[in-house]
Amino acid sequence: VTAVLLRLPLETPDPRTRREKALDGAVALALGTVATLVALSALAVPFDGRVSEFFGAASLAEANGRNVVNVIIVDFRALDTLGEVAVVAFAAFAAWGLLRRRATREA
Repeated sequence: VTAVLLRLPLETPDPRTRREKALDGAVALALGTVATLVALSALAVPFDGRVSEFFGAASLAEANGRNVVNVIIVDFRALDTLGEVAVVAFAAFAAWGLLRRRATREA
């Protein structure tokens, strides 16, 4: 994705007015503040170790694995991991298509 961004032209100026830019900045600041407050409130809750204990005990008994992190990724959260891989692959194909389109236009 970064390769695509580096190859995009930066010729057009920002068409927004100063007021629109200020409004965008205020919205970004408000959302950043809310996200920070949510994260801080989540950190204020005491840690519950029951989930960690479950995965530590179940990784060897149910999945025959000693590496708890690998067992969680491959066995317990396999569909979630597959979805993440699909997103990365889709982004790579999209970047390849954009770069290929630009290369044929320049040739």
